[in-house]
Amino acid sequence: MLSLAADISSYAKNGASYDHEKAWRYPITNDGWYRIHNALRAELVKMKACVDKVAGAPLQAWQVACLQKYWAGHTRTVYAHQDHKRTVFIPMIEERVTLPSKIALDHAVLIQIINKVKTQVDGLKAGGYVTAVRTAIEHYKAFTEALYKDE
Repeated sequence: MLSLAADISSYAKNGASYDHEKAWRYPITNDGWYRIHNALRAELVKMKACVDKVAGAPLQAWQVACLQKYWAGHTRTVYAHQDHKRTVFIPMIEERVTLPSKIALDHAVLIQIINKVKTQVDGLKAGGYVTAVRTAIEHYKAFTEALYKDE
């Protein structure tokens, strides 16, 4: 659930009401928006755990392949979610409210961070270390935790 401010009515267009939770026919925990954010969080926690597990030792070829494959799957999910947000969700919401510019800025920053992690993960080699990947993942995790609280 979006938690932009205590008085969100200032974002409403044409007197639109902003509290429709009572009209939902299912609990918020069954909402697709809620579930995708939980899925993305879980994937990131698992990726971080994998990176932490192999940190400090030279990577074996199979570890490189697994990290790269897992990250590729995660980014496909993130890009699909961001595309859905951009093409379906945001236009629908903008019919009723004026969204703060922070939302567009957060999206741009998120994509930059993901691309930085991708560059680091794609650069992994057998015999190398995950130090740069670990740093990039920690930055990504901190950013997304704050971002998902607002959504």
